[in-house]
Amino acid sequence: MLTQESRAPFKRGFAVVTAGRTGSHFLLSLLNSHWRILHHGEIFGEDRLRQPHIQQQIRENGPLGYAERFLKGKFLRTTGIKIMYHHFDPAYAEAIGVGQLQEFVDYIRNNTGFKIIHLKRRNHLRTLISVEVAKMTKQYSLLDETQRIADVSIELQAEYCIRSFEWFSSKEKEFDVFFQHHPCLDVFYEDLAAKRKNECNRILRFLGVSRRRLKTNFLKQNTRPLSQTIQNYHQLKEQLASTEWAHFFDEPLMTENDRQQESAQS
Repeated sequence: MLTQESRAPFKRGFAVVTAGRTGSHFLLSLLNSHWRILHHGEIFGEDRLRQPHIQQQIRENGPLGYAERFLKGKFLRTTGIKIMYHHFDPAYAEAIGVGQLQEFVDYIRNNTGFKIIHLKRRNHLRTLISVEVAKMTKQYSLLDETQRIADVSIELQAEYCIRSFEWFSSKEKEFDVFFQHHPCLDVFYEDLAAKRKNECNRILRFLGVSRRRLKTNFLKQNTRPLSQTIQNYHQLKEQLASTEWAHFFDEPLMTENDRQQESAQS
């Protein structure tokens, strides 16, 4: 079994660390369009870890041995995984029956040569909307415009919004500190969507691979204004007007052409 002392060879590896609904599918699909990058996605995700053969692999090899299969050096390729904030919580590992997952967390913390892309979203209201709409529609990504569910609207309570905004902010700060000694690059979804070429070049430079145009088939799921997605938008905006979260409701007026262009870029 691979242990921390045996120093798993993750030298060429990197991780995208993020919360849910921050555009990670979009980012990973862009990265995987580069011939020098191989991203394996969420290797410690609940759906994967609940599979009996995966649990067997972890029991036999430990979480580091399991992760090594994805992160060890590939010929001329940089390999990556996605780690969600909640994967670092011991309660998560216990809940899905992989209690020794903390071994991997500790190794990542101590392996300060491991590269981290910290994916964030400036507008936590947009993140929360994406979370709630996905729960309602069971649609977590969009590759075909004809499958777009365009008429979903939700109602949000001010207290729930504030708790959610505080959680997103606290987790971002927590993992800024967690990875303060690692080579770490902050990437914001809003910048990636609006200035894709510049942001992709910045990411590729960080990963140490050649510049090239990155492509994706993923489409932005919700292109409607906040006022059309949130049923009680005006009431909620008024309730949060005096809080530090008021600016989440600021959005430029967009023409239909603007929305179509944004959808195509995302």
